[in-house]
Amino acid sequence: MGLNTSEAIIFAFESVGFALIVLTIILSAGFLVLLFAYFIPLHGFALFSVLAFFIALIVDLLLFPALLLSFDKK
Repeated sequence: MGLNTSEAIIFAFESVGFALIVLTIILSAGFLVLLFAYFIPLHGFALFSVLAFFIALIVDLLLFPALLLSFDKK
C-alpha cells in the first residue's frame, strides 16, 4: 500500500486491534468457566491459559510495534 512503518502499524491497529481485544476477552471468559469444574488440574490450566492470552495481547499491542519501529531499516 506504500505506507511507511508507523503508518502501517497504525493501519494494522485500526483494522485488527479491536478484533484482538475482543477475541482475548471471549477466549478468557470461556477458559474461566473451567474454574467451576471439580477436577482440580483444570483450575491451573484455566488460570495459566487466561494469563497466557493476556500476556500475548500485551505483547501484540505494545512490544511488536516497538520492535518493528526499532528494527526498521529505512
